[in-house]
Amino acid sequence: MWKIWIYIRSRNRRRRKQQPRLHKIQLAEQRLLYLPIPKNACSSTKHALYEIEFGSAFDKETYVLKGIPDIHHYYKRRPDAHATRDDLLDLTSTTRFSIVRDPLDRLASCYLNRVVALGDLESSQAELLSAELPQLPDFSTFILKLDQYRTLNASIAYHTKSQSRFLGHSLEYLDKVFPLEDMQAVEGLLRSYVPELKLRHEKRSTYSTHPAKTIARPVLEHAIDILEEDYAFLKEFYSPDSAIDRYAS
Repeated sequence: MWKIWIYIRSRNRRRRKQQPRLHKIQLAEQRLLYLPIPKNACSSTKHALYEIEFGSAFDKETYVLKGIPDIHHYYKRRPDAHATRDDLLDLTSTTRFSIVRDPLDRLASCYLNRVVALGDLESSQAELLSAELPQLPDFSTFILKLDQYRTLNASIAYHTKSQSRFLGHSLEYLDKVFPLEDMQAVEGLLRSYVPELKLRHEKRSTYSTHPAKTIARPVLEHAIDILEEDYAFLKEFYSPDSAIDRYAS
């Protein structure tokens, strides 16, 4: 009997080692755990969690002196910053949550923020020149050449990685999944720990027309194909047909 127990335990350990390690933010005392996804209000949520845990706002200047440039790096450097999906399944006494977003809207947000506003592609200037790709593409070009931009620029690859991969291709271990459109519910959850808490409003790129409305229908449909994995993963929340109906010209 003990041999069977040892075998099962060894098999489970091997299985966990084979699983991808997911970035998590865990507040042990509050029994609260958050799975962040880039471009899904993760900055404001991280700042709120820091305030819940420590009772004060994240002081960027103090952490910069310690070699930690922002709150994202702070949480990624914590000893408990990563776990497997099975690890998260075991945390049944902890409230586990994440925030998801319409895949096309998330891609447009990445383009406006990382490409247009922050100029992330500047760091890949030589590689882009060699590949004959523009450093500041329009949204249509960004979609059509997305695979190449991902290959040449780590930031674009990271910020356009599917939401499914940040969650280990599963929602089953999460107690709460909030669509981005319902940030009031997120704030309500966090206020159950600190009643006066207010989520920071993230700076959003301003535009008179949503980028998806500026592209031809074949490009829009190509974008939907690229995002097929996430639309399938988030089918309870978002539909590719709905996205096409909203933005097709």
